[in-house]
Parts: sequence; structure tokens; C-alpha cells
Amino acid sequence: MQAIILANRSGSELTPLNHHYSPAMLNVGSKRVIEYTLEDLAGAGIKNIKMIISTDAKEIEQYLQQGLRWGVNIEYFLSKPEENTLDTLNRLTISRDQPTLIIRGDMLRSPCVEKFVEFSARFPDAYVQAKMQGISAGMMLLPAAIPFIDELNWPLTQDQSHNDAVTLVLHGHNFHLDSLQNYHQANLKLVQGEIKGISPSELFVENQQLGGFFLGEKVQLDRQSMRAAMGLVAAKSWLDASVVINNTAVIGDHCLVGANSILNNCVILPNTYVGEGLELNNVIVSKNLLINLDNGGHIEVDDPSLLAANDLQATTQSNQPNPWLRLAVLLSAPIIVLLTLILSIASLLRHPGRAFIADELTDNQGNPLLSWRLNLNNRLLSILPQLRHVVSGRLALFGASASNHHAPSQNTQTHKPQTRGVFGPVQLLLPNNAPEEERRLVEMSFTRDPNTRKYSHLIMSTLKQSFGLTSGLSH
Repeated sequence: MQAIILANRSGSELTPLNHHYSPAMLNVGSKRVIEYTLEDLAGAGIKNIKMIISTDAKEIEQYLQQGLRWGVNIEYFLSKPEENTLDTLNRLTISRDQPTLIIRGDMLRSPCVEKFVEFSARFPDAYVQAKMQGISAGMMLLPAAIPFIDELNWPLTQDQSHNDAVTLVLHGHNFHLDSLQNYHQANLKLVQGEIKGISPSELFVENQQLGGFFLGEKVQLDRQSMRAAMGLVAAKSWLDASVVINNTAVIGDHCLVGANSILNNCVILPNTYVGEGLELNNVIVSKNLLINLDNGGHIEVDDPSLLAANDLQATTQSNQPNPWLRLAVLLSAPIIVLLTLILSIASLLRHPGRAFIADELTDNQGNPLLSWRLNLNNRLLSILPQLRHVVSGRLALFGASASNHHAPSQNTQTHKPQTRGVFGPVQLLLPNNAPEEERRLVEMSFTRDPNTRKYSHLIMSTLKQSFGLTSGLSH
């Protein structure tokens, strides 16, 4: 058996969210809506799929490719947005006599394909209409359903009843995603464990007071933030330790949430930066778009220090070293020189053949800089010799990594590179083989934090890491 997935909705019911996503490519939890349908089909043993796509064709094809991640094979076919389903079928080269499942892939439902197909096989000549929670489950089995195919046109008809049809009542949950409120509820119900047959794949960390959190890979979230809440934080998202989460929150991948922000029953879509001190209640946030579900209003925030895509810098920074920090290093030069000499001897004793390691760097003028560090396990102590570049003005004391192998990202608004420094979260806290994406996120979070205490926190975190003392929750 083959399947035809309809993923050609324009999503006008979800305005203004449809300006960022098509319904099929929206995230529910950490997965796109279309992925839940693919998983359901694969679980039912249906491997050959024809995907009907429209204005977001390129995005869907790039994300799903040929379907290997789900163990299926996908062929793509273009259509007009929300084109009449029968017109679409007439252009496809499929046999009208062979069993073919046609299903909407732009809505979320509990897994039910296998049960629907097995039940329909008992009535090969009858139209089997599937309902879940009293509304259409958005699927039909051809050829018996061909006379009724228009019922799969969007929006799905809710009140159709046929005397000659067989109705299958499926148990589970069904979200048509036909309103912002319905989409919001789908996310919250998922992490609350209320959608039958669907559970996030992330690691579950129990919360003794309420429920718990599903955490993706390389998530930074302090345990205190989740003490009275439940939710999901997808991969490579970073929340400041002072963030407070109440009730439920769903946070997509590659998100950054600044200090002292409060999240309450909100959905934050991927690649979103949330600034400091914001209180988000019953909202959907997508990059700089804020949707208030209480009053139905929305705004696009122009201030990138409040809300923004996380690939933008929230503040414009000069790439010149701070002269006061430079002076402080200069005044401390005798102590630094003495300490470096002692540490050099220690490095020579530990590694007689390789006491010093050469580093290829780039200074803040973009010029190559050959430097060296000590062969010590302690990151902070090993790079003390590079402080001489702070005195010369070629590097800042704190900033992005100056390594040629991991050049800091640019501010896409001003096209200016971030300030390169001797000390920074990448240089002091991350392993040398950390993915470039993680380096960029860590540097971005550090750069956007205007609190000057971040420098002392960085040094303290480095010392704690050196002695095996960690705080918070990092997965």
C-alpha cells in the first residue's frame, strides 16, 4: 500500500504565524507536524509516499529529503495552495484500483493509521470515515472513498454524515491546528502527557513538585527554573539560571532566554532570542513575533534586545578592546609574568618535550597572530601567556575565540565581527572539539548579556569545572 500526504495548506487561520511557517512545518514539541504523520505511516508499514506540497516546497524537501530518517521513500508533487484534492489526484499517476491511503499531513493526531487500515480492510467496498474526538481524522482509503474525496479539502468538513458510510471512531487526540489557540494547546498537551500515543523523545527529568521536563541534547537549564513547572526544552537551547518557568513551557531548539525572564504557558519556536527581564504569559513567540493568546493580538518587536532571531546580535558592540581592562592587565603585568614563569616550569616538568603549544589566532584587526599556551589541564592557567596580547591591544581580555579554526560570527546587522578576546566561554568552558554551532550559541549568549557580573561568573565557572564542581542542569 502507498500513501498520499496532503501538505499544501497555506495556514491563513494561523496568521501571523503562517508568515514564518506552513502548518506542516510548524513545531509541536521538538518535531515538525509532518513528522508525526510520517512516523504513524512508517509504524503501519507504509513505506511508499507521495507528498503534495505547495508554496513551502523547497523547505519541506530540504528538511524531509527522501524520508530515510523515517524508513520511508518520499516522492514530491507540486500543487496550488489548498488545491481541490480531486484535481491533485487527477494529475498523479496512480492506479485507482489499488488501495491507497490519502491523509492530511498538516494536522496532529494520535497514531491511528494502522488501526484505520485494518478496519477498512473489513469493508473493502464501503467508504470508511474516520473520526477522532468527534471530528474528522483527515484520512481516507481509496478507491472506495473516491466519491467523497472532496471531504479532504481544507478546511475539513465537520458535519458530513453519510447513510452508506461506515464510521470508525478512533481513540486518541486530534488537533486540526486551525487556530492559534488550537496550536498552542497541542504543544502544551503534548508535554503534559495528554496526547495518547505521542510522547517527546527527549530525556525526561522528573520534577518532584509538578511533573518534569523533556530536555534535548546540550540544553542548559538550571534545576531551580523547573522546580514548579513542566515542559520541553529542545536541543542546544540555553536558559539563564535566573529564568523562572511557571506551569508549562515549550521551547524549541537553538533558543536563548535571558536573565530574570518569566515563562508561563508559552510556546517559543526555534531560533528565538528572548531578552532579559521579560514576562511571557500565554503567548506564542517566533523570533521577533509575539502573539498574545488572551486578546488575539500580535506585534513584531523592533528591539532585538527584547525579541529577535538568535542569529542576530541584540546589541551593537565595538570590536576594539576595552582600554580600562587593558590598563588593568598592564598594571598586573609583574604578577602575571611571575605566575607565568612558575607555570612554565610546571609545564616543563610535566611535559618536557611539549611544554608549550602553538595557537594560530586572528587579532581584532583581522591580522594573523601566532601565540602559545602552556600544556596544562587548567584552561585558565594555560592561556595566561596570551595576556600579553591584551597589553599590546591586539586582543581584548574577554571576547569571542580568536582561534582561526573557530572564527567568531559576525553581526548580521552591522557586518562587524565580535570582539576577540583571550578569555571567553568558548576558550574556558567548551572542549576543543565542540561543534561550531554550540560555540556560536555560547558566544552569542555571553555577548548579549549586559550584566558585567558575567565576567566573574565565567571565571568562577571555569574554576568549578577545573575542580569537577558543576552547578545547574546541563544535558
